[in-house]
Amino acid sequence: MKHVILMVLAMALFLPASTIAGDDGHAGHFCFSRVDANQDDSVTPGELEAFYPDKSGLFKKIDTDQDGTISHEEYEAYWEAEE
Repeated sequence: MKHVILMVLAMALFLPASTIAGDDGHAGHFCFSRVDANQDDSVTPGELEAFYPDKSGLFKKIDTDQDGTISHEEYEAYWEAEE
């Protein structure tokens, strides 16, 4: 798991600014496809923490159905509400 987090963090150093700003039009957060490191259409706590290490409790806020993963819909709904 530590290897995955380190790999994701290393990849983030080389991402274009448009990715960090949100290719999906939502400035201020990473687009879902970048946070979903293994591209399985869901975000795990580890994947989210790799992109938002300073936001403890964020996973619980976004995972509204409390199934242990964040769907694309949950992710976008959270950030739209935050804007």
